[in-house]
Amino acid sequence: MQASVGESPAVAARRALAGFGLEDASAVSIEPLGGYRTTGNSLRVRAGGEAWVLKRHTSAAEIGRLEASHRLEERLATEGFPTAPLRRSLEGETLFPDGPARYSLHAWVSGQQLEIADRDAALAQDPGLVVSFGAMLGTLHRISAGLEPSAGGVSAVEAAGRLQGPAHALRALRRPRRTGLSHWHSLRLKRHKSDFDRWIIDVLPEVADSVRWLAGRSLGRGLTTADVGLIHNDINWENLVFDDELRVAGLLDFDNAIPAPWSQEVGAAAVVLAGTRAEHVDAFVGAYEEVAGRPIDRTALHLGMRLKCTQSLLNSINTYLRGDVRDIDLLSSWCVHLHASLVELGRA
Repeated sequence: MQASVGESPAVAARRALAGFGLEDASAVSIEPLGGYRTTGNSLRVRAGGEAWVLKRHTSAAEIGRLEASHRLEERLATEGFPTAPLRRSLEGETLFPDGPARYSLHAWVSGQQLEIADRDAALAQDPGLVVSFGAMLGTLHRISAGLEPSAGGVSAVEAAGRLQGPAHALRALRRPRRTGLSHWHSLRLKRHKSDFDRWIIDVLPEVADSVRWLAGRSLGRGLTTADVGLIHNDINWENLVFDDELRVAGLLDFDNAIPAPWSQEVGAAAVVLAGTRAEHVDAFVGAYEEVAGRPIDRTALHLGMRLKCTQSLLNSINTYLRGDVRDIDLLSSWCVHLHASLVELGRA
């Protein structure tokens, strides 16, 4: 977490905590929140006798999205949806200003987390899990759909443009840097390549094919504002906390929430949580449709699944090649599973 020049992150964090009514003397510990990335703007805090996650937001685009995402989070909490409760500042706001930055504070959600490599074993042990995942997403979308339009700022045209996202990520990977070489060319010229380096070189042409395939498709045809809403936009295993019986105790991190087609997130969540086996996907989507009260077009579902695999693969590869990865094994497992799903979807 970055603070002002010459100021430690802990000092800035204590100032923010005071803004949320947690005085300095009550802050027992402040430490970086774990994850596969080496950098991050989240801290785990013990203060006021409880555990919290303090986030520092510096991107103007992200800060602009937070009003809508926080409104959704608070509505979900009111409706009893499992999420991390937001704490409001002494001024009654969900964001505490500190210079150009903004801070948010969420309660810590206790429980266990799984990785995508654990998915198939978990679903085999409890086939009902995939149904519960679909019902969870259906509940999320049903509640989100009840928000006033200003909370999502939905636009069917803008939402349809999401299929171009992977093309932007691919261009970023190939774009020359100040050194004159792109991340992609630097990787190919690297003398001592790791197994993951070689894997990236092998699979990127297939991923690029998927980028071109997606760019030639459209979500806009026949799309209405009723088909679009404020989605979480980052449902993955890292953002799910489970209790001892593998029930969802909390869906975390709504910071990436955007207006997009509901079907896009159904596809994205299905391929991550259920995989590509037809019976699992059908069970997931069936549970979603029953709870959300809306049918999901299977062509749009397939687009959402392929979009998730392609976009997340490119985002992960870009993050790795920037040197911003702490746990390469975790990232590699994530990428390998996404690629396997992308291959299966290409055969469908």
